[in-house]
Amino acid sequence: MVGGPKSARLLNLSSGKQIAQVGVGYTNFASFDQPGSLVFTYMSSGFSVWDTAGKKFCSQSDMGNGTIALSPNGTWLAAGQVNRATDILVWNVHEILAVCSADDETSRH
Repeated sequence: MVGGPKSARLLNLSSGKQIAQVGVGYTNFASFDQPGSLVFTYMSSGFSVWDTAGKKFCSQSDMGNGTIALSPNGTWLAAGQVNRATDILVWNVHEILAVCSADDETSRH
């Protein structure tokens, strides 16, 4: 995964060929989930969850100040709060994915 000032992209390491674009805007954060099947991004447009083919499952435009970290075991996602240098918001990744799955099901109907 390569993030930059205009987008985040998934690239094939051996060929350099782009597999998918997983965000538009300045890349603040990009990470894979533990199995490597999902991508979390925080772009200038907000936080999103994608599959590795570039399909967006869900997004949230205002989720902190863009400073994000995923715990080493993939369980927790932490984000710095806007105008609160010492405060963070913490989410359970499984709950985020459950909401994204529900959003995805709703969008199909």
